[in-house]
Amino acid sequence: MKMWKYLIAVIIFGCSSDKDPNNKIIAKYKDAQLTVGLLKSMLPNNLSTLDSARIAGLFIDQWIADQILVNEAKSKIPNLEKTIEPMLQNYKDKLMVIELKKLYVKELNEKDIPEDTLLAWYEKKKSSFVAGENYYKCYYIMTDRTDTPEIRQRLKATKDEDFNIVKNWCEKNKVYHHLEDNWISHQVFQKKIQSKIPTQNYSILPPSATVHFAITNYPKPVFHFFLMIDVIKAGQPLPYELVKEQVKTLVIHEKSNKGFEEYAKQLLLKVKSNNEVQFFD
Repeated sequence: MKMWKYLIAVIIFGCSSDKDPNNKIIAKYKDAQLTVGLLKSMLPNNLSTLDSARIAGLFIDQWIADQILVNEAKSKIPNLEKTIEPMLQNYKDKLMVIELKKLYVKELNEKDIPEDTLLAWYEKKKSSFVAGENYYKCYYIMTDRTDTPEIRQRLKATKDEDFNIVKNWCEKNKVYHHLEDNWISHQVFQKKIQSKIPTQNYSILPPSATVHFAITNYPKPVFHFFLMIDVIKAGQPLPYELVKEQVKTLVIHEKSNKGFEEYAKQLLLKVKSNNEVQFFD
């Protein structure tokens, strides 16, 4: 079977002189044929050659087992194919409608949804977006340099100029810092900030304009500057900026369901008004 899997990989990924390699027959049982094209359609994308061969081998085994049962069913149940033909057609029709809806959703995804629409939806559903842990907005700097550019004063200043001076100084001197305005989860907070100074429990500090200062020895003096800007407690609603993409996905889902129903309704009205449906006695 290992050699068979290798040969499968060569068939699928190797070169072929056939005009259409997808028509190449891999296995056959009675009148049923398994082609390269059918096999490819059943394999997941982005697999390595080895994984594709392994999965292809499993699929071939299953295909053979299924065809044996299909042949047994045909031999024991009269007119089986005629019996299931209406069901197959109904299933085929439903699959086509599903594909049409996928196209509708894809086109909806490509359209820009106004920010005020997303915000309005978020405000109505805000209670559904609950924080499972604390989230923080904060600034933190850790350095062993003594030439700090009045960090404590500039961090709490409201002018962008002061903040940029501190941030540029940190980046220029490769000083460890967290000077982003985005929210970070408690888990990230512990990893990026709290782990640097375990003697201080910064997570319990309330938002304030006070820049906390501490010194540790690693073995030489290291200076820590921390400013808590805002906190969201576990159980409180998450802010819009944290769930914006999730909100957009949900809005699209909601719009796609309602919109597709309306789209189908308008198509039906159009067809009826044009008398495109024929009825026979």
